[in-house]
Amino acid sequence: MVKVVRIDNTKKNIWLEKTEEVLKNGGVIICPTNTLYGLGARICDEKANKRIYEIKERSQKPFLFIANLDFIFSLKNFTDRQKNLIYKLSLLSSTFIFFTEKIFSSYVQENGYIAVRCANTHFLKELVKKVGPITSTSVNVSGRKSLFRIKDIVDVFGEKVDLIIDDGDKYSLPSTIIKLDKKIKIVRRGKNIQEIEKILKEDLNV
Repeated sequence: MVKVVRIDNTKKNIWLEKTEEVLKNGGVIICPTNTLYGLGARICDEKANKRIYEIKERSQKPFLFIANLDFIFSLKNFTDRQKNLIYKLSLLSSTFIFFTEKIFSSYVQENGYIAVRCANTHFLKELVKKVGPITSTSVNVSGRKSLFRIKDIVDVFGEKVDLIIDDGDKYSLPSTIIKLDKKIKIVRRGKNIQEIEKILKEDLNV
């Protein structure tokens, strides 16, 4: 049976070190994200990410990945205004799609475009500090609904992944997806949509 580690801030080194160990040894994890639970692996681990496709029974559609702001800002020559906008939207768990000339594996990039979300929970911030960016995709078999309850996640995926980080049941809308091209476009309306639309409207009026 898969190892399930409960997030306990009084013993944070235990679950963080265990997650780091599993990922650095090529493992696939299920962990809490800014919104729902996500299946993930280190962005540099091709074998582990190919396993995720098999686990989800999914076609080769790219995953988003989670990174810190400095890494995100290094991917494109953003203006100060754009950086400020990304920072404010990242606090609302937004996912950003944009073109970068940097080359990534096909499991996170398509025609130069990537989808990335800022690590803005304590767990994710600490994790990406230790292992670098991680891929993330919804916890479900392709074509089926995402799982919210930790019991369901363990029942369905417990024998297929290497570690599950338990942060309780997570009921949430998925992230709002924003495409950053010449024109900014909301691709998917999700969590915090009203606050996000307000920020985008304010930015256009600057």
